[in-house]
Amino acid sequence: MKEWCGLNSSNINQVYFDKEVLPWTMCTETISPREFPNPQSQPEFEEKKAMKLEAMKLPELKETVFRWKKDILDRIQFLKENYDLALQDKGALTLEVDQWKAELAASEFRVQELERQLADVLETYNNLIREVSGALQD
Repeated sequence: MKEWCGLNSSNINQVYFDKEVLPWTMCTETISPREFPNPQSQPEFEEKKAMKLEAMKLPELKETVFRWKKDILDRIQFLKENYDLALQDKGALTLEVDQWKAELAASEFRVQELERQLADVLETYNNLIREVSGALQD
């Protein structure tokens, strides 16, 4: 009988996706190696190095690698230039925003001053109306 493998330190094969256990996580035992691999069955690294060196000597491969390298370097240069331009634009925009903030602060101060003047004018007007009303009633 198959059971769901729980998630613990010896078995991390339990996978949840949208709160549903995926079918490939059904197991009766952990999927971990029982013994270390035999060193004699490992590939010879010297042979691999020799194969890589021989492959790198092929002119088509050299040309492809050179072309990719040049393309990558060109893209890096392009991105660097765009990044530098973006930083310059950001600096200019920051200065402009700072100027607008200063203008806004000055405008807010001017609005407060005009509100005080309006309050004074309204108070004077109300006083005059009261005096005129009082004079007409007498």
